Amino acid sequence: MDLRRLVLYYLVMTLFLLALAAGAYTALREVAEEADAINRRLAWVTGVEPVHENLLLLREFPPDRRGPEAARLEPELREALGRLRADSAGGVLDAASAALAADVEAILLDPSDDVRLREALPAARILRRDVLRDAREALRDRADRPATRRARWILYGSVGAALLGSLVFTMLFLRALRDRRAAEERVRRTEALAALGTLAAGVAHEVNNPLGTVAACADAALGKLRADPPAPGRAEELLATIGDEARRCSRIVQDLMDLAREGTPATGPVDLPALVRETVELASLNPRLRHVPIDVADPGEFPLVLADAGRLKQALLNLLANAVAVSPDGTRVEVALSTGNGSVEVLVRDHGPGVPPRDRRRIFEPFRTGKSGGTGLGLTIVDRVATSHGGFVEVDDAPGGGARFRLSLPLRNRGSA
Repeated sequence: MDLRRLVLYYLVMTLFLLALAAGAYTALREVAEEADAINRRLAWVTGVEPVHENLLLLREFPPDRRGPEAARLEPELREALGRLRADSAGGVLDAASAALAADVEAILLDPSDDVRLREALPAARILRRDVLRDAREALRDRADRPATRRARWILYGSVGAALLGSLVFTMLFLRALRDRRAAEERVRRTEALAALGTLAAGVAHEVNNPLGTVAACADAALGKLRADPPAPGRAEELLATIGDEARRCSRIVQDLMDLAREGTPATGPVDLPALVRETVELASLNPRLRHVPIDVADPGEFPLVLADAGRLKQALLNLLANAVAVSPDGTRVEVALSTGNGSVEVLVRDHGPGVPPRDRRRIFEPFRTGKSGGTGLGLTIVDRVATSHGGFVEVDDAPGGGARFRLSLPLRNRGSA
């Protein structure tokens, strides 16, 4: 083969490889952009969630008391609306987003408008559902799109051409392939975390505490019955505790299902010091919690409060579990109760590393945790229980180190209870 033919051959081969590589890169980039668009659409749901959550918080207040709460929530609501307006979900979804934004603006102007608030809450839920459904349908249909078929055939051609030699263009193709795989992995990870994985982890986290108590009480009851002489009275008490904790498991599952929905607590008169002591006793029976002692300060004379005893016990147990988890061996978790300024407070102090100021609001968001094996739902449920009772929970630095969680509830005097 003469030099001119050799040059022509390599020139044609180079152009052929360039065409294959450019076609493969373009097609695969198109597929990757489609996957990124779907992923952005799923991420767009995070703009709807703050709007929905804050509207739920606002609805928990009577119409004549919503003004100050609406003023407090207005910056966060406007920030979420800004994200919705900045990112386009496309077509009908943009129209629904605009309608939701108009409703929220009207609610901020007149927080007492119950009709507008009732319309905005289902609109936010429906908008989130439609975005997720649209993303799943687009992901399911993508395999039949021309870009994917074209990318598949160009892939085969590029592999054959690469055998003849052009490492440079093969590297371009592999780079595009990596981009496509990375985009698809982001979509799968987002959808998986939004569905089965997070739900299963949350259920396991919340049910594990009462199951630990059930196991400990079962072992203790068996020991009492096998003792010489047997102690059936104590065994009967332990069996009753097992029944209570089994029912609490059922309640926890229901509470997890209600975590993103508004719920009305079944209030009744509650002796808060007795409830705290009972919760501490339950924690001491749990093998995962009893390695750090829990001290409860005697509050003396203490008024009754109107609260949902089951939910309040769950919130207290979550606070104690969190405090025990961060406290090193040899220290103690301290619990105190106080009254004042029209409220009652439960203070839970640990001896852990504390909570940095920048994280003191974020730790109550769902699925945020710094503990190995945790899911970040415990403190979220504490916050939801406090809010549903018209109170709040916050954290600050404890004197001498550690963190101090403050669960505050509105005070109800003994006469009203």
